[in-house]
Amino acid sequence: LRPAPPPPVRLGLVSPTGGYRGLPGRTLHAVALTIQDFARQVALQLTVGGSAELHALRIGGLRAGWGQIAGGAVRLAGYSFVPGVSLSGTVRAESADLRIGGAAAAHGTLRLGARATLVGTLGGKRVRVNLGDSEATPAIVDADAQQGSHLAGGGSAVDADLRRLAGLLGSLL
Repeated sequence: LRPAPPPPVRLGLVSPTGGYRGLPGRTLHAVALTIQDFARQVALQLTVGGSAELHALRIGGLRAGWGQIAGGAVRLAGYSFVPGVSLSGTVRAESADLRIGGAAAAHGTLRLGARATLVGTLGGKRVRVNLGDSEATPAIVDADAQQGSHLAGGGSAVDADLRRLAGLLGSLL
């Protein structure tokens, strides 16, 4: 598996994204990094650990919180990759409802909108991101599956789980 880049040590080191400036743009980028980290941790657990199944998997966040895959959904509870930014809520293939919090973040909510967009408010500013613009999370999951599936005993079952995860998280990013 390719090593991940070092995680940011504070939100101020994260560049704004999505055409937004300041804290809302940095927070939006931190949300994407956090979801990418969750996907990478799940891929690592499934490909290297070889012990978990996608339908019953729980992962701890780098800084705080946890994420769980259960009942066809990803549930996040204070999951944090960037210090001071946490995600809580549920992501399903057809919907997403995320609450963004933490001491450093622009607080708000993000939901899956029409035409593959993530819409909501961060720090009082309306944000809208076209989800079709980013293939990062599915690409990370698929690449890790291809490079590491031979390490897990499950082989094609692990690959199938990773494809389902890529689709689920791909609907968010």
